[in-house]
Amino acid sequence: MKEYTTEMDEYWNEAGGRKWVDNLLRIEKTLEPIGSKMLEVMKEEAQVKVLDVGCGGADLAAKTASLLGQGSEVIASDISQHILDEAKRNQRSANLRFLQCDVENYDFDPHLFDVVISRFGVMFFENPLKAFTNINKSMKKGGRLNLLVWKAFDDNLWMKVPASAAFKVLEKPEPPKEGEPGPFSLCDSDAFGEMLSKAGFDDITFASNKLNLNLGSLNEAVQLMTQLGPAAKPYGEAPSNLQKQARESMEAVLSQHESASGVVLPSAFWLVRATAL
Repeated sequence: MKEYTTEMDEYWNEAGGRKWVDNLLRIEKTLEPIGSKMLEVMKEEAQVKVLDVGCGGADLAAKTASLLGQGSEVIASDISQHILDEAKRNQRSANLRFLQCDVENYDFDPHLFDVVISRFGVMFFENPLKAFTNINKSMKKGGRLNLLVWKAFDDNLWMKVPASAAFKVLEKPEPPKEGEPGPFSLCDSDAFGEMLSKAGFDDITFASNKLNLNLGSLNEAVQLMTQLGPAAKPYGEAPSNLQKQARESMEAVLSQHESASGVVLPSAFWLVRATAL
């Protein structure tokens, strides 16, 4: 039996990883417009070695590899072997490689990467300062750090609206304590910027972005929000009668945001850029 080094290692290689794989196509399609923001940044690069942290289904990594083309290399990393196995089945590119590792603790060769990117893959470190210090050591001097991280929960209605509806039925969990891993752990730009500075980065900027996300059909949106997001764990642990009521509650509120193309709700995120010293 595999021994896990952290709670996040166990989660993403067990229940969390399986849930992600089960919903991978819907997740990638929903987040694709946000990934395009990163691709716009990467158009500035040429002949570089790139690390993608928490690559998930590797859709962004594969598109980055295709954009950069021959002479560049993209290493798509993820802590979850389940997710990486699925990514390998779906993504192909001559200059795309895969690496299963916990970036927080992995012993990278020093000064290896010109660019490090991540689309919502850096909010789950057990020790964020240690993780970003390790990332910094893996980067060349002057290397570029480009991250997409969620802004506050209240700004992300695509998660808040269905979760709030579910919590009318399910018991709402205590919010994560400061510093604990979770989707909104890096939403405070002042605190995150200070951490990046301590980890060895300079020229740190935060660009605020808002985009409407399409969660798919009403059925797809309800299914996605029962499996991922703030209500997923309480939903999974609830008895079947409460699960049924929670789904009905989410369906009712999500139907108010249904359009001809699907259920559409706003998201808010930071594009964080920094330079390795």
